Amino acid sequence: MTHVIYFSRSVTGSTDTVETAGDCLHTDLESMTEALTSRTIATRGQVVKKELRKDEADTARDAFARVYLIWSDVALLLVLTQSILP
Repeated sequence: MTHVIYFSRSVTGSTDTVETAGDCLHTDLESMTEALTSRTIATRGQVVKKELRKDEADTARDAFARVYLIWSDVALLLVLTQSILP
């Protein structure tokens, strides 16, 4: 089954939209919010977390949505192809 996710304009503004996306992907709200609002930078023996600015979070959200939609389209095509093959 393919799920279409519509994210809100602000990633941090609507937790129910992020929660719906997390439900579709079988992950929790905290993980989804962290993935969409921060980035982790690993350097020599040190890990630094950085909060994203709004425009960076919007870009991360849009990129995630594009990847998810492409993945779901590929999954749908595989199912359709398997159903018509003998």
